[in-house]
Amino acid sequence: SFRFRHALLAEAVYATILPGEREGLHARLAGELARSGTAGAAELAPHWAAAGRPAEAVAASVEAARQAEAVFGLAEAHTHLERVLALWPAVPDAAGLAGIDLAGLCAWTAGLASHVGAAPRAVELARRAIELVGSEDPHRAALLQVDLGEYLYEIESDDAALAALERAVELVPAEPPSAERAYALGSLAGGMMVAWRHAESLPIGEQALALARELGAGEAEVRALTVLGGDLVYLGRGEEGAARFR
Repeated sequence: SFRFRHALLAEAVYATILPGEREGLHARLAGELARSGTAGAAELAPHWAAAGRPAEAVAASVEAARQAEAVFGLAEAHTHLERVLALWPAVPDAAGLAGIDLAGLCAWTAGLASHVGAAPRAVELARRAIELVGSEDPHRAALLQVDLGEYLYEIESDDAALAALERAVELVPAEPPSAERAYALGSLAGGMMVAWRHAESLPIGEQALALARELGAGEAEVRALTVLGGDLVYLGRGEEGAARFR
């Protein structure tokens, strides 16, 4: 192996290589690194992408994103997933290689975008995920609407956010009872709480809590309890609110 003493010298040398030669060089590097096992997915992914090998780049980028997210490297994970989105149209079996469909990829990337301060991008990707899911899976669509509502709050589009939460409840049917409906109800109650509509939020939160407990849906139960605690405190029922928080 060898290393350039200065990064500027490396850039200058790289600039002298023709595009076709660059692809071949990156392909040879990626192939050798993969064969020898001396590089992780995060190092392989950009080489495969620069080599014009989108299938290999997609597989490596998704794995790199999972590894980065597992150690809270959220910005790195987001970068890897944005590469996957860019390469997706060029890969016939992208979903199979990635182990996730395009709607799921958009939702995953949106969540990371939200965490790294790119809320407008999160809104864009959440809307794309909702469009891809359509009406075929109302339970999944409802959760995506909740995500969209939360990202809209981040960009201070409060009215649109509350509308997204209302849409989430509309989408998921009341029968049969589901954890998704409990979560959507708790989220809508939270939206009303944020809008200072505590008297309206309270019964929706209670409905969400009852449904979540009936189903043993822990995440939905926590969301409902949190909202109810806030509502009760603001309505002057401090002890009851504190009990919900506990």
